[in-house]
Amino acid sequence: MGRRSFLVRRALGVVAAVCAVVTLVFLYVEMTPYLEAGGGGEIPVASGAPLTERYLDWLAWLVTVPDPVFGPLVEASGYTLVYLVPAMCLAVVGATVLRVYSVARETDLADRSLDVAGLVGLSIPAFVLAFFLGEFFLAQYLSALGRLNVYDPDSGPFSPENLTAAVWPFLAMAGFLFAAQLHYAGEQLRAYASEPFVKTARAKGLSDWRTGWHLFRNTAVTLLSVLLTDMYGTVLVAVFAVEFATKTPGIGTLIARATIEADLALLLGLALSLALVGVLTTFAEDLAYALTDPRVEFDE
Repeated sequence: MGRRSFLVRRALGVVAAVCAVVTLVFLYVEMTPYLEAGGGGEIPVASGAPLTERYLDWLAWLVTVPDPVFGPLVEASGYTLVYLVPAMCLAVVGATVLRVYSVARETDLADRSLDVAGLVGLSIPAFVLAFFLGEFFLAQYLSALGRLNVYDPDSGPFSPENLTAAVWPFLAMAGFLFAAQLHYAGEQLRAYASEPFVKTARAKGLSDWRTGWHLFRNTAVTLLSVLLTDMYGTVLVAVFAVEFATKTPGIGTLIARATIEADLALLLGLALSLALVGVLTTFAEDLAYALTDPRVEFDE
């Protein structure tokens, strides 16, 4: 099987996964007693029409995405992404560089110190880190600017006021994600540290950075995507916790509000959107492996 067939098979797998998620959510909504009690808003299920017709109406509802779902979702995503994307970039780049260097250098002290730092950072819940930063480090600075825990929903996520307020969730998420990346990158890189190509690089007298580059090339796809694939669920939980602690009007706050207000349509839109992101990022990782990693066997 060639590379094209491999990619087609992966794409079909993504389509099947999306269809399975959509169908399972439809069946759940059909069987939930919540709709029988009169909830659910404009969700086109649990009516007197035949099951097939209700399923087609459900698919049409998902494709059109009504404004009461689409508008809040887009607005909240902006407030989340404005701090989450920079935090992820800082964590992935900074922690990966440190780990590549420590593993390539073969210094037990540096490597073990980073191990401890990663484990300690992961052991601290994200919301605790956010409270700690707000109480002891950011209060005097953001309070002086009048932006501590203050967002202006009318000015948009990229206004100067809201960007200043986003410093708090950014630092909390960056600290948590940095620790996660430190831990995961160390595990991945050490798995290749004793491979023949690494021993050959050291035997040739290559510098630590050049040896580290050879290590990185063999783990780049995993290291650069782990926060959106293997640790996607952990990142989502951290987002919810940090936004609760910092009162950021993002995705986590929107889900909490939709739950309290029993807005089933908005909850379903959020759940399906987050599931779709997880499926697509995993597919992107598969594509990157297929296109960049010569060890991928297409006939398997």
